[in-house]
This record gives sequence, structure tokens and C-alpha cells, in this order.
Amino acid sequence: MKVRRLAVLALALLASLATRAYAEKVYVLDATDGDQVHLQRERGGLSQVRLIGIEAPGQRSDKQHPAKLSLGQVAFGRWGEAQCDPWEKPKDKKKPAPPVLCRIKVDGVDLSVAQLEAGFARYSAQYAGSLSPDERQSFQQKERAAREAKKGMWTDRE
Repeated sequence: MKVRRLAVLALALLASLATRAYAEKVYVLDATDGDQVHLQRERGGLSQVRLIGIEAPGQRSDKQHPAKLSLGQVAFGRWGEAQCDPWEKPKDKKKPAPPVLCRIKVDGVDLSVAQLEAGFARYSAQYAGSLSPDERQSFQQKERAAREAKKGMWTDRE
């Protein structure tokens, strides 16, 4: 009975580790837009990942270029740490794969938070991934503060 209980505990531990985010050292090659970056992984390989919890103006917006520049100024050509949610295979093979969501810190600065505070992104529940409820609330507050201060993409909003 004891062996069985230990086996169940070991399997539960392995399952919880498999669903947790992993962290690794990365080099930011470029910002593809205001919420996605190309990374060089220290252990090898390139990745395009999406910053967790935010959505920046898209390609059809006149605010897309400033959002991309803002992200590039903070991260371009620097080493940092990426903590990425586990990648999920799409259930429907006809749909595109969901993006890999990552929390990336460069020189101690969380890039998602930096974009929110600069006013070049909004909180997105769709891309919140493994953010805790407190982090989600904090992201919403940072977006609200940037809006009220008319920063970034909020400068010409009424």
C-alpha cells in the first residue's frame, strides 16, 4: 500500500512539473511587433514568442510601429530570462497553433509590464496564460494608469 501511495505521489509531482512554466536564458534578437519577439535560446534554437498577458496594436494600426520600437528599446540585443508556458498542440488540426506565451525579463524589467506602463499594450485575458489572479489585476491596473496618463497609444484618445 505504501509503495502504491508513493507511486501516485510521484506521478502527481511529474504531472505538475510538466504543466509548469520553464525558465531559460535567452538573447532578444528583435521585436516582431509590440508583443512578440524573436529569441535565441542559450541552449540553441530560435523561437518567436508572445509576451504573456498583453496585446499590442496590430499591423493595420498606425500605433504598431511605435509599440514595436518601444519594445525594441527595452529588449533588443540583450540577454534576459524567458519563463514560458508549456506549448499546447491545437486540438483542431485545421486551426493554427497557439503562440508560446512567455514572461521575459531583461535587466530585471518584465517586458509585458514595460509595454503596459509605456502605454503600448493592453491587458489581454486571451494571452494571460499562467498569470495569477493578482498578476492579471496588476496588468489591468497598469493599463488603466497608462490610459489615464495618456501614454503611448492612448495619447490621442478622449
